[in-house]
Amino acid sequence: MTLSRPLAFLEVGQVVLDACLVALTSPTATGVDGAPARVVLQTGEVPEDLCDCGLLAVSVLRSYRSAAPPAETGGVVAGSSGAASPCVPPYAVAELAVRVVRCAPGPDAAGRPPTPAALAAAARQVESDAYEVECATLTALEALDSDLAGWTVTTQQRVGPAGACAGSELRAVVWVSR
Repeated sequence: MTLSRPLAFLEVGQVVLDACLVALTSPTATGVDGAPARVVLQTGEVPEDLCDCGLLAVSVLRSYRSAAPPAETGGVVAGSSGAASPCVPPYAVAELAVRVVRCAPGPDAAGRPPTPAALAAAARQVESDAYEVECATLTALEALDSDLAGWTVTTQQRVGPAGACAGSELRAVVWVSR
């Protein structure tokens, strides 16, 4: 695959999204719920209200220029004429978020809290999804090694429960030569 600027980071995001979707729907997946109902590629923060009791989202959160990625070392470098050139940095870098959320148990109609068994089942699903997303993201980025100047997976946080949704968000940083 040849990545094309300015859409390179969305192209990487699509490859990661496709890999995660395959992993979550694979018969060998560790979870029980299959693919989330909503699957999106976007830019910016993923709103909490987009859960709809099932969401897989890959988002390009931010981008920056760097002389030594993933560090943010500043983006203005001297061009061949010696003048500052903000459009010709050595690397373009982007932070991606891979989020998967599912329905989380909440109080019933009488206001009683969810049962321990329901909470445990939801926790198992969150952990299964987190595992599948991490493995799929690593595999997808490894497959793009020849197209990327570099990449790293940074953190994976658990999100929620909020608005009857809980899940995880994996962060990755990818960079391309300019």
